[in-house]
Amino acid sequence: MPHPVGTKRTLAVFILAFVSAALPAHSGQKLPGFIVGESISIGTEMAIQSAVYGRSRTVLVSVPEGYADGEKRYAVIYLTDASVKRLGLLRAIVDIMAGSQKIPDMIIVGIVQVDRNEELTPGGLPGIGSEASGSESPPLRKGDRLLGFMKHELIPTIESRYRTLPSRIYVGHSRGGLFGVYCLLKDPALFNAQIDVDPSIWWNDGALIAALGAFLKGNPDVVHSLVVSETREMERENGAYFVALKKVLEGGTNPFFRYGFMELAPAESHDSSVLPTLVHGLQVIFKDYSELDFETLTLDGFRAHFAKPILGAVYDLTEEMIDGFGQKKLMLKKYDDAVAAFTENAQLHPNSAGAFYRLGEAYFRMEMLPESLLNLEKAVELGTRQHDPKLRTYISNRNTVRDLLGKKESPWPALAPAQPRSGVSP
Repeated sequence: MPHPVGTKRTLAVFILAFVSAALPAHSGQKLPGFIVGESISIGTEMAIQSAVYGRSRTVLVSVPEGYADGEKRYAVIYLTDASVKRLGLLRAIVDIMAGSQKIPDMIIVGIVQVDRNEELTPGGLPGIGSEASGSESPPLRKGDRLLGFMKHELIPTIESRYRTLPSRIYVGHSRGGLFGVYCLLKDPALFNAQIDVDPSIWWNDGALIAALGAFLKGNPDVVHSLVVSETREMERENGAYFVALKKVLEGGTNPFFRYGFMELAPAESHDSSVLPTLVHGLQVIFKDYSELDFETLTLDGFRAHFAKPILGAVYDLTEEMIDGFGQKKLMLKKYDDAVAAFTENAQLHPNSAGAFYRLGEAYFRMEMLPESLLNLEKAVELGTRQHDPKLRTYISNRNTVRDLLGKKESPWPALAPAQPRSGVSP
């Protein structure tokens, strides 16, 4: 079917406007002036004309920093119960974790619910269709419509308009988490992983738990990653059902179905559970992305590791990823491996001041001062030309090596570190 046509507008948070007015007259003081800057945007709003719903549906889209300047492709997170605040929270989490090489950069797509109880309530599985008894009246069970909208309209639209990888992650909270389990049962190939935050699995006397157990037995080769969290606040409604869910997950034998079950701290409420679950959940589902044995891993092994799919996608090595590998090797004092990584980065990115700085730092730690100085001089040259914010560090450390070469002093003091470019301290 043709992809729906959408329109979009910027979702922006505006910086303080210019202020030149005085404080109240009795204060006798004036405020300093502020200059208006550019608006800070976390994403765009898109209206998709939906044939499934017969009306326009609103979604929010946030792309990683630098998206417009490159050709890189990204995995996509699909978030239900979306709002500007929730989109901003998830954007911040992803950006911080991606900056420290815990997870890849990702596009985030948020679905704004019209009637969340109706849209996120399951329906259509044997025993929980509109004819089944339960805690919800039949008109509420419209989850299949949302699932159809996502599969046939939303996802094709996103994948035709944005540079995406074949890796999709679902995130849902409360009834949205219940809907996530339902998506897995109805269409296991739609998402590669999901994070269900304190899901409402009490619904219909825990009907989806038994359905999930039957699904896992009937699909022994399904490839999926699932993270579920539980709060004490919801223990009254969910407690016994979470025990049953945990038993079902622990009873599985499929090595390709990975799961994480989080029992959150007592202080976490149903609402506050979103933040810790997202942070931990993203670490769990992207375990293969960051939890590597850097003690023994070579650069060729690092490259081979990322040549294999992770949650359905193969990731090209970026400058930041290679830089992170080199920094890990510096921490482990495996200097030859670090030099190999930073040399490759400098060759692949000849205009990167940071790449040459890292190489100069590695040579410094190997007490190879001429080689260190050569690369630090290059970092200063490029940094000066590009107005690099770390230029002072480059100059300071370049001058240190110049002095040492002139004075032939030993032992060598530690260089003042630049701020890590991929979140890994040297």
